[in-house]
Amino acid sequence: MDETDSKLLSLLSSDASQTNTQLAKAVGLTEAAIRKRVKKLLANGAIKKFTIELGDEVGGNFSAICLVSIGSGKPAAAVAKKIKSLHGVRSLYEITGDYDLSIRLEAESSEKLNELLDEIRNVEGVKNTATNIILKKW
Repeated sequence: MDETDSKLLSLLSSDASQTNTQLAKAVGLTEAAIRKRVKKLLANGAIKKFTIELGDEVGGNFSAICLVSIGSGKPAAAVAKKIKSLHGVRSLYEITGDYDLSIRLEAESSEKLNELLDEIRNVEGVKNTATNIILKKW
C-alpha cells in the first residue's frame, strides 16, 4: 500500500459515497486507475465494505452505551461476534479498563432496549454489564 492508497482510504473513510471520478480528481489519477486501486484494496482486505452512518432521525428513540465484562476463558472475539449480530447493536468496540466491550445500542422504546440488554446478558461469556442511556448527542 502506497501513499495514494492511504489517501484513498482516508477519503473513503470520511465519505464512502464519493464516485471514482471524484476520488480521481482528489488524488490526481484517472477514474480507471482509481477503480483498479479500489478493487485491489477490497481484494487485499484493506477495505472490508462500504457502509452508511444512519442519522439520528432514522435510529431508535432510545440510545445507550452498554459496557460488558467477559468471563475468564471465553474469547472476546466469540462474544463480540454473537453480540454484533443482535438487532439494535450499532457499534461494538473492544476496550481497556474494567470492562472488555463497549456497545452503542438503539431501540424503538425502553421496553425494546431492555429486551436487547437481556439478550446481551444471556450471551455465553458475558459476565456482567453496565448501561448508560444517551441523553444528547453533539
